[in-house]
Amino acid sequence: VNYILLGTVDTSVPKIDPDTGNYSADVLVNIQLYKIDMDFESAELVASVGPEIKTAFGTSDVIAANLALKKTFDEAINSLIYKL
Repeated sequence: VNYILLGTVDTSVPKIDPDTGNYSADVLVNIQLYKIDMDFESAELVASVGPEIKTAFGTSDVIAANLALKKTFDEAINSLIYKL
């Protein structure tokens, strides 16, 4: 293994949006990509993303949370790839 990806995810409790009547959920993500050097037993930070907060809406709390997670990870991974 030459690389390791570490990250954290925090989600809010979905709430009803007063403007739309749908549920909204927020997700915060941090991701770091490290290159492992086995010769020196060290890790070098290659790229990082975050903290990023994304919000998604859904007809139920579960749908809103799942959409927010998907949206956040899709955009965070794309951002990480663009930095490489």
